[in-house]
Amino acid sequence: MLKAFTGSDIDPRSPDFSDAVGELVNMISGAAKAKFDGMSVSISCPSVIIGPGHLVQQASDTTCIVIPFECSAGPFAVEVAMRKAESAISTKAA
Repeated sequence: MLKAFTGSDIDPRSPDFSDAVGELVNMISGAAKAKFDGMSVSISCPSVIIGPGHLVQQASDTTCIVIPFECSAGPFAVEVAMRKAESAISTKAA
């Protein structure tokens, strides 16, 4: 995927690898946010975690969707965590 995105091979051990993955995910999340036109939606910066055996925990009020993929480079997953944000309430002094 990164070769198609960047036009060159990037060694997975290179710091540029996680930067390229992060940029690709930023583009995907930006396109997803555009689908929520007219709604108050906030998307945080993505985290890129590389390697086996990681445990990623979300807050208890967060719903997480895991989307598994297979490609010629091997398996990977995209996790999307969502939670309802509290609305900012404006208070006026009496």
